[in-house]
Amino acid sequence: MRSMKVCVVMPTYNNAGTIVDVLQRTAAVASDIAIVVDGCTDDTRERIQQVVYDHQQTTLHIVDYADNRGKGHALLEGFKYAISKGFEYALTIDSDGQHFPEDIPLFIEALQQHPEALIVGSRNLQQENMPGGNTFANKFSNFWFAVQTGRCLPDTQTGYRLYPLRHLSGMWAVTSRYEAELELLVFAAWSGVELVSIPIRVYYPPQGERVSHFRPTADFVRISVLNTVLCLVALVYGWPRMLWHWLRRLCLMAVPLWLMSAGAQAIELKEYHPADNIQQTAIIVCPGGSYFWLDDLTEGDSVARTLQGEGIAAYVLRYRTGGKLPFVTRSRLVLPGHHYPMPLEDLQEAIQWVRSLGRYERVGVMGFSAGGHLALSSAIYSPDSLRPDFVVPCYPVVTMSQPYVHKRSRRGLLGEWRKLSQRMRDSLSIERHVTPDMPPVFLMNCVDDPVVDYRNSVVLDSALSAQRVPHRYVQYQTGGHGFGTTWSKTTTEASRWFSEFLSWLKKL
Repeated sequence: MRSMKVCVVMPTYNNAGTIVDVLQRTAAVASDIAIVVDGCTDDTRERIQQVVYDHQQTTLHIVDYADNRGKGHALLEGFKYAISKGFEYALTIDSDGQHFPEDIPLFIEALQQHPEALIVGSRNLQQENMPGGNTFANKFSNFWFAVQTGRCLPDTQTGYRLYPLRHLSGMWAVTSRYEAELELLVFAAWSGVELVSIPIRVYYPPQGERVSHFRPTADFVRISVLNTVLCLVALVYGWPRMLWHWLRRLCLMAVPLWLMSAGAQAIELKEYHPADNIQQTAIIVCPGGSYFWLDDLTEGDSVARTLQGEGIAAYVLRYRTGGKLPFVTRSRLVLPGHHYPMPLEDLQEAIQWVRSLGRYERVGVMGFSAGGHLALSSAIYSPDSLRPDFVVPCYPVVTMSQPYVHKRSRRGLLGEWRKLSQRMRDSLSIERHVTPDMPPVFLMNCVDDPVVDYRNSVVLDSALSAQRVPHRYVQYQTGGHGFGTTWSKTTTEASRWFSEFLSWLKKL
């Protein structure tokens, strides 16, 4: 406890019959104890002085004043003393013998897991000898605490707690009596402090042996007045302050998530150059992934190696997307990621860079699924100097409108708000913008595609034919989606597409 800077604060008022036992048992598990003598009129002081500790490593600090000021005042004096001695946490325990000092390790364990929390002991209010008035008062207090803070705790009246002292700085109290413990909980909740409840044991002696300073009528009136005041303060101060802390935590969470989902994405162009570029051709490969992520392996590196093996230089483009994290966490409204026109700008930059190398007679773009839409976009929406010499869309997303739209790709391309714009949908539906000067196209898909409706390619074929764009459309009945050049992921029929593409490319 000393290494964690935890001090036990024990307020006491006329508990001479129990103080020695409680101190000795506490000393067995605690290294520092600050006992606050709240104007005791019995022989409590003498009993404290007579205590002989078996555990020499335990240090006893005594805070003493002449007049009784109440438990709330005693706690605050104990906190001030602990802070002045360099402690960071105060573990409060009553001196009447109801609390078990042997439960202190439970608080330390909870503190290790929640170092910023106010840890509250929770008693079993149904146990033997539990006074009926205590049970009612606790339920009454729990209800108003929930109203004032929006949080629920099973026991708001226990005095067995561990306070993070740095979060108590600047807190004030309306009352100095024992109901101040409720105030401290309320103010902590309003300040955004985490509240953690742990089960503790409690001992209630038989009725004739019980020592209590609780005055049923007077103290219940004080509690009622206090709750009225706190409810009024909650309206003008507590709830607005809690809203502020909630918004601040949301922002603190959003910033790293934004960095992970958007800012951290790096544009990369990975080269696969053949030993002998027989065809003097380079192809930029755009993997699919619904404009949210990239299938770098199947539709990126694997395709590039296949092209490399055929003497064609390949460049795998890892372009900016919406990001996996916003898609998986459903946080796309707060963390939108990257959308149009960023992927197209990345591809245009890649085309410009590959051409600037001066090694190739032709630079084409091959795209899969959403990457196919990107490849087609570069052939339609780019200026002449940035257009590819040919495009190879494989099972591509084509339209952004019903009835054949792939909704996830539309959401990834346009974002949560622009996807609702019919103007944006129409402007990025490829089949609506095919022109006669478009570069040659090799188009491939499968009828049994379970992801992108095969009729995306059908409407594109019709548009290309209507504008007399040189193209070849290869359609297979079986083959599925997302296979690239990994033949184990498709059928024998669909695996023929690559050889047919090579034949088409040689004739360009």
